[in-house]
Amino acid sequence: MKTEAGLVTVENLLQTLDTPLVVFDIGCRWGFQEHWKRLEPAVQLVGMDADEQEVETLNTLNKKKDFFPKVLGAKSGYGNFYVTQDPACNSLYPPDEKLTHIRPILAVTKLVSTKTAEISTLDEWAEEKGFSNIDFMKLDVQGAELDILQGAQKILQTVRVLEVEGQFNPMYH
Repeated sequence: MKTEAGLVTVENLLQTLDTPLVVFDIGCRWGFQEHWKRLEPAVQLVGMDADEQEVETLNTLNKKKDFFPKVLGAKSGYGNFYVTQDPACNSLYPPDEKLTHIRPILAVTKLVSTKTAEISTLDEWAEEKGFSNIDFMKLDVQGAELDILQGAQKILQTVRVLEVEGQFNPMYH
């Protein structure tokens, strides 16, 4: 498919699809990236975050209710969830308190409280919500990326593109 100028764009290609591409943003604080939003309605955007207040804010700001509050992990059940000074640093893993003394910029990871959270696997959540495939998945979940992948064995087989935040300096235990 070519446009009038003879160029093929992602937007043009997406218009040829029978169904929208399914894009999951897990750890969706601050919402979807602009490059995804401009591709709607050719993409179905689904955001998940452990911070219920952030999800409520995102759903209020957006016309659709595409954001879901959920803590994902390797197994379903209950576990500790570590709340930090900056909610963007909350995690299934406790922050390394030694780092906040050594690197003042990491004070945002200082532990404020620990709470019990209900944890689900991505496979279970996706099945419950009726998702049989994910075309693109982004993970930014403060050290729990591998946990989520371990709990997504079935749905992961459908993922075409995976974007995972990696951290080479330990911030969490």
